[in-house]
Amino acid sequence: MKKNTKLLKLAKFVDLLKETKIYRFNITSFRSRLRLQKYMYIAERMFGLKFNYPFNLYLKGPYSSALADDYYKLSEFKKDLDKIRYDKDKFEKFKEFVKDKNSTELEVIAITHFAWKANKHLINKIYPKEKLEELVVRKVINLKRSDEKFVRKVLKIVQNMEEGDENSSCK
Repeated sequence: MKKNTKLLKLAKFVDLLKETKIYRFNITSFRSRLRLQKYMYIAERMFGLKFNYPFNLYLKGPYSSALADDYYKLSEFKKDLDKIRYDKDKFEKFKEFVKDKNSTELEVIAITHFAWKANKHLINKIYPKEKLEELVVRKVINLKRSDEKFVRKVLKIVQNMEEGDENSSCK
């Protein structure tokens, strides 16, 4: 993907978040930048909106330094946003999923998804599925000091989404 197209897609996504009243990005706020990282990860990895940013796991969840580099350039790419199109169904599902989620919930969702996807290949090779699920839950709880019930619910949602369950939600 060409760099300008990638930046335009990012600018359009940020614009859609603002337009749909999900989120207003503020480049000067650390919390705002962190939240955008989680929205991008969830939109791409869980809902199939394509941005092609690589993510690594950090304390506050999946993080992309390439995305960080790009969002500092957003002001240059506010024109021609009408040329960028998103899959409306995927964006609508993403929007419904993330609405009303606070930053901590977004971090737990992104970390749970990241941990499950990074380790699920170990099922039946090293761990039975139930043991791996338990390890992922414990890892997320240890990283985020999150509510166990919420983490288990998120893990089930992640698994259901992989299986194509369109009705997965995290309410």
